[in-house]
Amino acid sequence: MARRSSKDNPGEAPDPNRLQTRSKNASTHPGQILLDARRRPEEVEDEKRVRNERRHAREQKKVDLQAAVLDVAAFENQMAVDDAEVEASFPRYKPKGELVTVPGI
Repeated sequence: MARRSSKDNPGEAPDPNRLQTRSKNASTHPGQILLDARRRPEEVEDEKRVRNERRHAREQKKVDLQAAVLDVAAFENQMAVDDAEVEASFPRYKPKGELVTVPGI
């Protein structure tokens, strides 16, 4: 007896008890998906190592940034001290009379 398909009889619906597969899974072995999803211990260790390296790099970057900010603050502080010393070394001029302004100039 020949198999009947829905192509032969377009008006007939397929058997409702027949399992439907998606086209993506039509040629895939059922157990292969599970085997592909399982990770080896070496892969897990590599991922942990990479994650730890990234975390340490982020922390080191924060530490370097804080050190740079402190260096800039110390430099600005030293500049302010130097400016104050230079300004203090200038002789102060005391005017002897009143300041006269000429209008229109």
